[in-house]
Parts: sequence; C-alpha cells; structure tokens
Amino acid sequence: MRQFLVALVGLLGLVSCGMSPDTVAEVGDLKITQEEYKDVLSRRFPKLKEFTTVDLKEKRVVLNQLINGVLKINAALDAGLDEDPEINYKYNRRRTRITTDRLFERIIIDSLVPEEEIREAFNKRKEQLKVSHILIGFNSSEVKNEKRDGRNAYKLALEIAQKARKGQSFEQLAVKYSDDPSAKTNKGMLGFFTWGDMVPAFQDAAYGLKKGEISDPVLTRYGYHVILLHERRPNKGWKESLYEPQKREIKRSLFRKYNEAGMKRWESIVEKEKEDYHFKRINSAIKEFNAIARELDKGPGLTPENFSADQRDIVLVKWDGGSLKSEELILAYGNKMERYKNGLLNLARLTKEVDARGEAKLVGDMAVRLGIDKEPDLARNLRLYRESLLARKIEEKEVKDKITLDKDSLRAYYDAHPSEFELPAEIEIYHIYCESEAKAQKVYQKARAGADFKELAKRYSDDKFYAKRGGYAGFKTRNGMKGVSEVAFEHGPNALIKPVPYREGWVVIKTGPKKERVLRSFEDAYNQIRVKYKQLQLRKLRAAWMEKLKNRYTVKINEELLEKI
Repeated sequence: MRQFLVALVGLLGLVSCGMSPDTVAEVGDLKITQEEYKDVLSRRFPKLKEFTTVDLKEKRVVLNQLINGVLKINAALDAGLDEDPEINYKYNRRRTRITTDRLFERIIIDSLVPEEEIREAFNKRKEQLKVSHILIGFNSSEVKNEKRDGRNAYKLALEIAQKARKGQSFEQLAVKYSDDPSAKTNKGMLGFFTWGDMVPAFQDAAYGLKKGEISDPVLTRYGYHVILLHERRPNKGWKESLYEPQKREIKRSLFRKYNEAGMKRWESIVEKEKEDYHFKRINSAIKEFNAIARELDKGPGLTPENFSADQRDIVLVKWDGGSLKSEELILAYGNKMERYKNGLLNLARLTKEVDARGEAKLVGDMAVRLGIDKEPDLARNLRLYRESLLARKIEEKEVKDKITLDKDSLRAYYDAHPSEFELPAEIEIYHIYCESEAKAQKVYQKARAGADFKELAKRYSDDKFYAKRGGYAGFKTRNGMKGVSEVAFEHGPNALIKPVPYREGWVVIKTGPKKERVLRSFEDAYNQIRVKYKQLQLRKLRAAWMEKLKNRYTVKINEELLEKI
C-alpha cells in the first residue's frame, strides 16, 4: 500500500502511465472519469459552461471530495456490502419506481400527447400574462366556503363577472367577494405568470383573453375563478433551445386531460402482464406471515430482527421469473415496524399491500426486461444512488456504530466545556414603539410622571402586536431584540429609558428584573450534552477512519487532465 496524503489546499498525486485518457483519478479498484468529474463541477459552478477559468485549487477541492466518496465505496465493496439485503432492497425499490415511471411515459403519455400540442404549449411560453382573479370557493373545493355548494358558487361567480363587465371596480369586487386569503391585501392581483405556472383550466382561460377582457367563471380544484387580463409581454427567458429540456415537464402537464384514458390503458397493460406471466397471490402464505407477525407482537416484539431466516423467505406472490417474499415487507417497514404494525397485523390491509407491492415489482421487472434501466440518465441515477447507499452503510458501520455515549464520558465533556451549557443573561423588557419622535417623547414624559406603562403601550404603541400585550416583550438576551436589548442591558434592571431610534421610528423602553448568566445542571443539559459529544466523536472517528482509508487504497491523479479540464 502506498501512503496517500490529501490536503484541501493541494491534492498531490502521480499520473499513472496506464491510466485511461478520460480518467481523472484512480482510487483503489475504482475510477473517477472526466465525465463524472465535470458533472460535479457543473453543479458546483452552475453558471459556467467551461471550467478552464476555475482555479486549480478549487478543482482539487472538488476532486478531493469525490475521492473521499470513492474511498468509502472501495471499503464498502471490500466489506461485501454490495450483497447487503437492505441496500439491495432500497436499490431495487428505487429502480422499480423510476423505471416504471419512465415506462409509463414511453407507452402511455407519449402515445396520448401529440408532439404538436407540446410544441404549441411551449410556444405559449413566449408570452407572459399579468392577471387578477376573484376566487369563489364552495363546500367541496380546496379553498373552502361552507356557506355555498358548487351551483351557488358558479351563480355568484357569474354575477361578479357581469358586475365587473359593467364597470364595477375589479379590485373592490375582489376584496368584497374573493375567498383567496391574499385578496384582502393584493386585491386579486396575481402579477405576471408564464404558461405552465398555473393549473391547466386557469391558464387556458387566461391565455384565451384579450387585454382588459374578463372571463366567465373558470372551475379548478380551488373553486370558481373570474379572471381579468391586464397585460401581455414577451417572456425574456424564452429560448428555442429550451424546448428539449422543458419538453418532458410540458408533456406531463398536458397529460392531465388524458389521464382517465391513460390510466385505463395502463391498467389493461398491467393486467395482460399479470396474465402472461401467471401472476399469483398466495393467500395461505399471506395468512402464515400475518400469524407470525401477530405472535411476535404478543411476545418478543414486532421488530425486523425477531423474524427468522425461514420467516423472511416466505413467498407471498409469484410469477414466471419473479416473486415477492416476506423479506421485502420486513425491509420496507424497517425500524418503523412497531409504529405502523397495523399494516402487518390486519389481514385485509396486509393482503392489499402485498397485491400492490407484488404488482409494482412485476411492472418493474417488465421495465428492466425492456432495458429502461439502461437509458443513460436512469443508469447514472441508479449508479449514484447505489454508491450513496454503500458509502452511507460503510460509514454507519465503521463510524456511527462505534460512537459511545456512556454517562461518565458525557459528564467529563460537560465538566471540560462549561461555557457551552451556560444560559446567557436575560433582562425583562417592555417597550412602546412610536412612529414619530414627538409622540415617543410625550409617552416617555407620561411614564416618568407615573402613568402605568402597560396602559400607555395599549393606548399609544404603533406596533399593534405589542400594544395588545401591553408592550411586554419578555425576557431577552443582549442580542435577543436588536436595537432594544442592547440599550436595556446598558441601563440595567428596573429602568425607564428615554426614546431611542428603533426601526423606522422611536421606542420607549422599560426594564424589569435581570437574570444573570448561569450554568445549566448536568441533568438539565443532558440532551444537549449528548448531541455535542456525539458530534465531537463523529468528527474524530470519521477523520481517523478516512486516514486509514487513504493509507489502505492507492490513489493516482491524472494531473495533466485535471489542469486541462
């Protein structure tokens, strides 16, 4: 093993004669390619198209972080974690989810949403619209108004539209009628938006209006909208080159109106897949697993570690070339099994969940058979996810699981770091905020003459929140209420302080008693001590472990390529 030293300000390495020309670094048995390195740089410097202007030291910082991650992956592979059941379960679950999503897009969305429609929607983004609206909610809309049903909401929205067309102020109508919580302050004004920012029905109606025109009632999930178009303007952010990057998002948005037909087609495809691959739920196995869960719940406890190897191997659903075993349910629940145990203890719920998980896995297998997981963006996503699982698992095993939090160690840390567990000094503050200095002086003189400070605050404070509280701000630290606390600490307890500038006006301050700085007891600060000591151990153990990895695995850096990137 060669010793490998890493410093954030200068990462040194040797160019290997046999290193591939597109490899930035070799770490143990693994490589960091130029493509991978550039991808990380692009996220670190998102505004740069080329990285030649990036300082070499900055490039080394980024490479150092990548190398540290790959060192962990080497260690994880050497520890056999690529066969870890939990990692494989999480990886397969992610693969099923993202490949099924892509499969749905390929065979359903792409077949229903025409290219011309996508292009038309994209072109609409050339313009931005400035609109106001009045929202009329009803008893089953997302913005609720229990006083009316949908029919009455539509009738009221139609009446409002007619009033606005006859010349009544749209702003006043919005303040009076709108159920949009923001209408009282913005008077219905939504400002400029771009196609895709609003729910489909709303934007369809808005883009169909002429300047100054008012729509008929438009139904969305929020309620009925009456829309006024103020202005159209060119969208400065629109570029033809954005079509491909935005195409998928536009396509999925447009699919909403085809959703019912799409879901029927998808269900038909899934049912045929189940038939072709002889998908079968094994009811006797589900009952057996349910009985096991019930027994564990009554006895040693319903936790993953209490299931035996045989109990984890029960086949709940099977099909040609695949199956769903009880192990996958156990891993899915994990350490939350006790909290959500009804999903295992209730036979009907368990059966329903087994059906859903089995079907999802079958469709995931279908996506893999069709090579969806090999599509470059998904393959990269899955590779990075698996690497992150491996890195987290090995660090958990080598660092986190070795942290000890015994009481003697916690006490020693507490005794050695008392300043970390002190409660800062606090002083009780009352204050009266006035927009003008003259008013503040008047209030101050009344307070000096003996008037009750709380009553003065209720009567004269221009800060309505504190006026209702009689000016009471509570006990504050020196930095607790900037512009007030500092002055209060300077004058000390039980003082009446003449007006001082504060915010856009002036403030009269009265102080109460002062609480001096005090060290919290070990018992009182126990949870905080645990957190701080755990963080300290984590840093020390991680640093020591990383040094071992740097000595264990040879690292070679292609310095020539690094400088060129």
